[in-house]
Amino acid sequence: MSTEEKSASAEQSEAEYIRKLFQNVLDTIPVSVFWKDRDCTYEGGNIAFARDAGFEHAEQLPGKSDYDAVWPEEAPSFQRDDKAVMASGEPRLNFEEIQTRGDGSKKWLLTSKIPRTDSTGNIVGMLGTYQDITSIKLAEEKVLNLNEHLEKQVETRTKELQAANDKLTDTLDALSAAQNELVEAEKMASLGGLVSGIAHEVNTPVGIAVTASSHVQELVHGLGKKLENGTMRKSDLEDFLQVASENGTILQSNLARAAELIKSFKQVAVDQSTEATRLINLLDYLNGVVLNHTPQLKKTAISVDVQIDPDINLVTFPGAVSQIFSNLLMNSMIHAFEATQTGIILISAKTEGDQVSILFSDDGAGMDTDSVAKVFDPFFTTKRGQGGSGLGMNIVYNLLTQKLGGRITLESAPGSGTRFQITLPLEVGSD
Repeated sequence: MSTEEKSASAEQSEAEYIRKLFQNVLDTIPVSVFWKDRDCTYEGGNIAFARDAGFEHAEQLPGKSDYDAVWPEEAPSFQRDDKAVMASGEPRLNFEEIQTRGDGSKKWLLTSKIPRTDSTGNIVGMLGTYQDITSIKLAEEKVLNLNEHLEKQVETRTKELQAANDKLTDTLDALSAAQNELVEAEKMASLGGLVSGIAHEVNTPVGIAVTASSHVQELVHGLGKKLENGTMRKSDLEDFLQVASENGTILQSNLARAAELIKSFKQVAVDQSTEATRLINLLDYLNGVVLNHTPQLKKTAISVDVQIDPDINLVTFPGAVSQIFSNLLMNSMIHAFEATQTGIILISAKTEGDQVSILFSDDGAGMDTDSVAKVFDPFFTTKRGQGGSGLGMNIVYNLLTQKLGGRITLESAPGSGTRFQITLPLEVGSD
């Protein structure tokens, strides 16, 4: 063998080695690869592509077309894309298409095609790659179906809630403005429950007043008959005046009690339905808030002591102040004390420059470190299903820090009660 022949044989062996190495690389990568000539006839591909096309080996691909593969239905579309890439000389990257497999299943592909050129720059074919993204498409479809299902559920639930809210608005016309405000802001100070409690509380003094007035009316009627018959004695008149005086006292005290309850409730309801700021006396206002919780407090052995300088006045959002301290009161009643446990809730305040520092404390069960860290988080409660929604303290925090521009800190330990230190500006919006 001549030197030239040996050199040619070595070059041929080297070329064959490179070809096999290239084919091994293609067969190893997790992507299907193929290439075609100008007539859209396959010139080669890797083993992954060959098996997708219905062949056992990549060596079977040269000379075949898409019509010889297992996807003759998609052949026109595939070849149309191939010809467009070769005609334009521009690649088409990362587009989605469907491919049929030998078992009849349909697979989603993420395909890229680029023109193939020779050494002179002439386009001689195209090179394509794709990845099977069927699992991703199925997952996307599941997400879309789930979203559609959730949207329908939300729509249905929204309609149900709207219907319930409309019915409630019809029956509580006088409180609709305040209630809508509470619902919109997701504040859990239930005005409906407050109405029920105040109505029950007002019913007692009003009932006593009605009884007393009926008694006086009967006495007047009896005395009038005696006067007509000429049988009225001085002692009858004296007895009547004594009983009338006693009943008058009863009437005055009970009607005054009812008027106080109604006035306090009316002011809170108005404040909760308006966004306007106004001047309030802190002592009077918080006494009114406590008064509105009389029905709940009467079911417990808890007393509330309000120790505030009567000269402290605020220009603030009264509705927010009412909601804050209503939630704090309910929080203590629900979480700090057991049903029959005696306890004291203390509310005190002092001015510090242009701010007021308010201490709200109880001598109840207290909280552990983990609860102290989470108490202002939404939906955190230690008594789920027992009157604790988990939103009350989150509302307190948001109203204080965002609405009123204040601050709140908490100190507590198991068995040592709870102390909320609140700082508010004397005038909202002032520095």
